[in-house]
Amino acid sequence: MSRLRNNELKDDFDCINEHPVLVTHLLQMEKHAAEVYTRNTFGRVLDEIKSEPKLSIVNCVDDVESVMYTFRKFAGGDKTWNVRYTPSKSIFKCSCKMFETIGIPVLPFI
Repeated sequence: MSRLRNNELKDDFDCINEHPVLVTHLLQMEKHAAEVYTRNTFGRVLDEIKSEPKLSIVNCVDDVESVMYTFRKFAGGDKTWNVRYTPSKSIFKCSCKMFETIGIPVLPFI
């Protein structure tokens, strides 16, 4: 139990005192993730941000409240993912539900 507390304190200390080097072309999204997540969780989010160039937009449907993007891997394949962006709430929601599955809370991107 004390090891868990120590790890939590170290994560808190690192979040307050260290700032990661921003390395992707999505600087605003990466910066926001670095500010709201612990370093360990940010590392997992950063891996997803880095894999973004491997995707291409196949379709885009714009309605009154949101925009639905359909993505596919750049090299092809049949699998697609749908991402809904709601600007009024600044929320992204993906059909893969990866954030919910691996325990990363989905926070609005500001």
